Amino acid sequence: MTLPPLLRGAAATLRPRVPCYLVLFVTRRCNAACPFCFYPINTPDDALSVGEIERIVTKHPHFLQVTLSGGEPYLRSDLAELVEVLARAGRVRFLTVSSNGSLPERTAAVIGRVLASCPDLRYRASLSVDDLPEQHEELRRIPGLFERIRASYAALVRLADRHPGRLELNVQTVLSGLNKARIAEVHAFLARELPRCRRSLVLARGEVPDPASLDVTADEYEHAARLWAASRPARDALREPHYAVLDATLDYQQEVVARVLRDDRAVPPCAAGRRLVVIDTNGDVLPCEMRQVVRRVTGSDVLGNLRDHDHDLGRLLGAADARVAVERIRSRRCRCTFECAINASVAFSPPRLANAVVRRAVRSAFG
Repeated sequence: MTLPPLLRGAAATLRPRVPCYLVLFVTRRCNAACPFCFYPINTPDDALSVGEIERIVTKHPHFLQVTLSGGEPYLRSDLAELVEVLARAGRVRFLTVSSNGSLPERTAAVIGRVLASCPDLRYRASLSVDDLPEQHEELRRIPGLFERIRASYAALVRLADRHPGRLELNVQTVLSGLNKARIAEVHAFLARELPRCRRSLVLARGEVPDPASLDVTADEYEHAARLWAASRPARDALREPHYAVLDATLDYQQEVVARVLRDDRAVPPCAAGRRLVVIDTNGDVLPCEMRQVVRRVTGSDVLGNLRDHDHDLGRLLGAADARVAVERIRSRRCRCTFECAINASVAFSPPRLANAVVRRAVRSAFG
């Protein structure tokens, strides 16, 4: 029997060492050159095939949320087939695909096919906009990018109207030392230009080409986070439980990022490697995207490669070295600003999630 997504989420909390959140890098190809990108774009990757990904999710059909990243995911020619495998074989119900928005025709074709073929899938199409148009194109190194983003947005709006309740539009902004001075202008600009998009904020992190990208203080982050939090509408938890949980988790996430920046403190204990895993293009399994932090805490940033374990994630995570590494992340209070790991630490912990939902409801009711 297939449980509804929220019931599957509730059931997942009873299995504390079963990953429910996957970040899957599907390609290293990219047509941008962002100074704040931690990922080794346009390098050899020996990418997992769709068939290999099908074997992985068939053996581990427990992922509630999958985020596809890269590189630029829509540069992968078989992306639609890959998503269909996740939905069919992996029973994934919530999917996020992060994109720079430079490929409007390709994006619309992939999403249109997937929405038609995967009726139970909720697709979150996330466009990246970090700055005002001219500065954004300079940051991303793609001339004419913003007009392509506008075309992608228009195509996504048409698809969302055709498939109500199944395609969520999001615009994600990376806060960095390169755009922090204009961040309030960027927030207001996005509200005007992309009004149908939810807005999310992430902090530049990791080993990046331009270290100035990482120059953001706790005060600067909190200023930006307050702008983004204020743009999230109050939700009725009974009528819109998915969004109520998501918004409460985002509130909690931003509080944790600010604490890590200000106090270098782990709140809450990180779920990386337990609730969340990252799979690189070549099948390497990582507990977290923050390789340098994981190396410092565990001695290695890779838990193992799925090709060496018959594409069986459970077998890989059950190996002695992987178990030791994941336990060190918990016991040594590993901490960073990787938002997905923070979200997983909250969303799959009933006490923390209940606390976050109640606090958001109180703020919404009383201001």
